[in-house]
Amino acid sequence: QESNGINMYPHHFPITTSIPNFISTYDHLESDERLPSAIHSIAGRVMEIRSRGRKMRFYAIQANGSQLQIFASIHNYHLGSDALDEFKQNHGNIRRGDIIGITGYPG
Repeated sequence: QESNGINMYPHHFPITTSIPNFISTYDHLESDERLPSAIHSIAGRVMEIRSRGRKMRFYAIQANGSQLQIFASIHNYHLGSDALDEFKQNHGNIRRGDIIGITGYPG
């Protein structure tokens, strides 16, 4: 991946909130409620990975004693014309135990 210009092990990922703070702030949301204007960056260790076809991934990440489910869908991914290939390439590199950073919105 480094040959493609992707740094697989970045030294720093700037977070805007912790997982416990994110949960306490947004735990009131209904299951179908989304807040796309509330963009946050969080980081945590991947505890579980599940997929639904080629275009969706679910991650359970943990940090600071709390766990959060992350939903990644190609439909919410801002990519070019090779969206599916880029989505598979990015998500195909994530393994259980990795520490990852995510930017997105609650919902």
